[in-house]
Amino acid sequence: TAAQTASGSVTVNGKVYTSAIGQVTPTVDFGIVHVGDIVTAKGVSVQNSAKVTDLNDTLTASIGAATGPFTTNNGSVAGLTAGGAANTTALTVGLNTSTAGLFTGINVGVASVALASHNPDMADLTLPSQNVTLTATVNNYANAVFGKVNGNGGALSYSGNGQFILNFGNVVQGSAALQAILNVKNDVAGPADLLNGSLALQDVVNDIDSSLLLSAFSDVVAGGNSGDALKFVFNSTTLGTFQDAVKLTWNGSNANYKGGDILYTLLVQGNVIRNDGTVPEPGTLLLMAMGLAGLLLQRRRTVLH
Repeated sequence: TAAQTASGSVTVNGKVYTSAIGQVTPTVDFGIVHVGDIVTAKGVSVQNSAKVTDLNDTLTASIGAATGPFTTNNGSVAGLTAGGAANTTALTVGLNTSTAGLFTGINVGVASVALASHNPDMADLTLPSQNVTLTATVNNYANAVFGKVNGNGGALSYSGNGQFILNFGNVVQGSAALQAILNVKNDVAGPADLLNGSLALQDVVNDIDSSLLLSAFSDVVAGGNSGDALKFVFNSTTLGTFQDAVKLTWNGSNANYKGGDILYTLLVQGNVIRNDGTVPEPGTLLLMAMGLAGLLLQRRRTVLH
């Protein structure tokens, strides 16, 4: 630009830059994951959304520490041009899955991105920082267990390896029948996957009266149960040792996940004994029969001899 003066003219040069405008993804959502999962870090998108002019500043950005179970790479990026593509890899957020919970929002899940407008001729212009809301649901896996609802007999226990035992113990012949009603619980603290499953009676050939009150159930929440599912009545009419079995097939699920089927077994046991506290066992009866047969054979040989 030329300016006229009393003694001549002066040439004036200048540059006018258009400042950068930072545009940052407002939310990063990890969705639903499980406790103990190794979760891939997610990128925070940052872009210079200023209009393209003759001279434009570039955008620089850096991400600070995050709150809650979230972490950042403390990354930075520079040279983002006006109207250019967003950078989605320089600034990243990770998730610690050691604890179940619903994580989102201020003081629970947030990271701040510092922004500046840069050109080679002036000091950087600090732009307002922008917060990124971080969201995640970390679920416990569903956990199926048999639970006793009511009844006047039967002790329920877990023996390991997916096997439960309902033991009516020793019952004197002729005593009143014992009864137990069981359900299936999602025995885990929330947030957690929903529990789904089905029940089937197996090898029902003994005197334990076993019946399904509920053959299938679904969407049982953490700490909830299927409702009355199984009924057992142990009669003391016949001496002996009795056992039935129930198969439980179950899985856990959430909006983004369905687990594979897991098989559990419930053994229902009981002994009907004599008034003197004894019960004839098949092995003992067989040995007695063999012994008597031997004595008879020996006596016959002696007589013949």
